[in-house]
Amino acid sequence: MNRYIAISSLTAVGLSLAAAAEVDLQSLVVEADRAACGDVTVVAIPWSFPSNRVDWLFNPTKAKGPFDPEWTWQLNRMQPWRTPARAYTATRDEKYARAFARQLEDWLVQTGGVPAEKGYNGVGSPWRTIEEGLRLMGSWAEAWRAFSASPSFPPPLQERFRESMRAQARHILAHRSRGNNWLLMELNGVHSCAVLFPDLPESTAWRRESARIFAEAASEQLLPDGLHCELSPDYHLDFYVCAAQLYRRALESGTLDELPPTYMELMVRSAEGPLAMMTPSFVQPRFNDCYTITAEAVLKTASEFFPDRADFRWGATHGREGAPPAGATASRFLPWSGFAV
Repeated sequence: MNRYIAISSLTAVGLSLAAAAEVDLQSLVVEADRAACGDVTVVAIPWSFPSNRVDWLFNPTKAKGPFDPEWTWQLNRMQPWRTPARAYTATRDEKYARAFARQLEDWLVQTGGVPAEKGYNGVGSPWRTIEEGLRLMGSWAEAWRAFSASPSFPPPLQERFRESMRAQARHILAHRSRGNNWLLMELNGVHSCAVLFPDLPESTAWRRESARIFAEAASEQLLPDGLHCELSPDYHLDFYVCAAQLYRRALESGTLDELPPTYMELMVRSAEGPLAMMTPSFVQPRFNDCYTITAEAVLKTASEFFPDRADFRWGATHGREGAPPAGATASRFLPWSGFAV
């Protein structure tokens, strides 16, 4: 295993930071090695594909039961690609690029690489629009950034990968969802593709259209008291992550002028909602379709975007820095979402 230790100085602090960095890399490499061998865990169900030959249309719950169509759908989000991408960036070990290339090649052969125009959201389909959006905004974008300079990712395969991303962006815009958080992930994926490949003939139009529709949908979905209209902390986190990613991408690509003036107000309000709902242990209460979400999942980024908000920093650091919301009481009522805290 290649070792990557960042030591800024030979002080006690420097050495402790270096040790933490090494531990983090070791954990990353363990997960990356599993992914590179074809070992996956999807909706808490693990599966091993021998010799890293992933069957992207497979579903183990068909045989073992109870049947869960989410397994195949969520396998096609390619979340395990993120750890080899990060491990390759840290170590430059070509085994991660080779494993990624093999899995991509198998996926392109099995699916054809181009979205279906009928039945794309059906059981067993790799073309559900939420998966397309999540791929483009997440695992595929990260894989491209990590592996595009690797000799193990040859130009012909790169072009097929790029053309599939282009086809998925086009498919999303033609078949986007209506009125739920899927739409936000789909549009974020289109925006990601447009910024990642600015030389595409459609990139400028896609970037502007996805930003415009995203901002309109975000305005409709975010309640005045700062929570997402589907009333799930998990879905609210999806909302905030999508909004923050799109903002950061626009900032880095010099296209902030394509976002409406109200965009930052939306982001502030979408951080204030979880802050109001936060429990004394700095987590979100679990209700509806949700898991335990810590305060920093939203407030860490919010405190970076809005450094003058001491209350965001307070929530992000579990009270170690910043200050509680001014005038806050232990109890409050959020009239639009209907929650009493």
